[in-house]
Amino acid sequence: MPEETPLTVDMTSLTDDQLKKFVFVDIREPQERALEPVPGIESAHLPLSQFQQRKFSFDPGKEYIIFCAKGMRSMSLVEYLHGQGTTNVRSLDGGMSAIEKRFHKP
Repeated sequence: MPEETPLTVDMTSLTDDQLKKFVFVDIREPQERALEPVPGIESAHLPLSQFQQRKFSFDPGKEYIIFCAKGMRSMSLVEYLHGQGTTNVRSLDGGMSAIEKRFHKP
């Protein structure tokens, strides 16, 4: 039986090289993103409220880290996606605070 992809990832456990292998997807709403830009990494922006409408497709050849402000919405979305058979996605433990901690934003 193949090993299951974990639902979450801890930002502090990833090396810089490992970070480069992931596609980061910010599911915060536009006003959240405007108030708190993402430091240190490039990320796609797909607000959770638009997820169903935009029919975002995840490339099966890539690994994705989905994040929001604190990790709750991203975890819900990842659980949903795993239930739908999309298993190359993970939720970022701690959301934006984990990114800020990793890249030392005060």
